[in-house]
Amino acid sequence: MRHGPWKVLARLNSGRFPRYENLTPSRLAEARDAQLTDFEIYNLSNDPGETLNLAGRGLAQDADLKSLLTDEYQSLTNDSIAWKRPGN
Repeated sequence: MRHGPWKVLARLNSGRFPRYENLTPSRLAEARDAQLTDFEIYNLSNDPGETLNLAGRGLAQDADLKSLLTDEYQSLTNDSIAWKRPGN
């Protein structure tokens, strides 16, 4: 996610969430239950090469940026539609 000068990244379930081509009803439920972990925060104004991960280093905006990404992820999954195979 980009937010002003910030770039915020996270993994789903510590990177253990599988890559799916389609979100079926059960997979969408998994995505909605997945937790964002392993956050990375970069200030692209000062560090365009993303060499210094500021997450967990006392950044004043740390909690707000993590919360914003979490809220956006929840909004995305809540608004997503599950793909159903024809005939199922």
